[in-house]
Amino acid sequence: MSFLLLIVSLLLLIALLILWMKWKKEKINASALSQKLEETKEELNKERHQTREARLVKEKYVRYFLNLCSMHVEKFSEYQQMANEKIKSGEIDDLYRLNCSTYFV
Repeated sequence: MSFLLLIVSLLLLIALLILWMKWKKEKINASALSQKLEETKEELNKERHQTREARLVKEKYVRYFLNLCSMHVEKFSEYQQMANEKIKSGEIDDLYRLNCSTYFV
């Protein structure tokens, strides 16, 4: 009986030792995964910051382009109005000269 109790105790001790080793290994793996997660979060934050900066630059240039388009539309509208007035008053030669110049460009 005592021998059987000794064997069961040894087996229990070995099982506890194996469980402790597995727990320690999992704890190390969890630490490594946690560190990897933190690194990934930092990379993601850097990428978000770069994306935000790129979006702001893009918005700036889109605003600039739309402003240029607006200015050109206004110039063409002025030119159209002036051309209509010249046509109505018969100043075709003057209109031709303005059309060949770079005044409205």
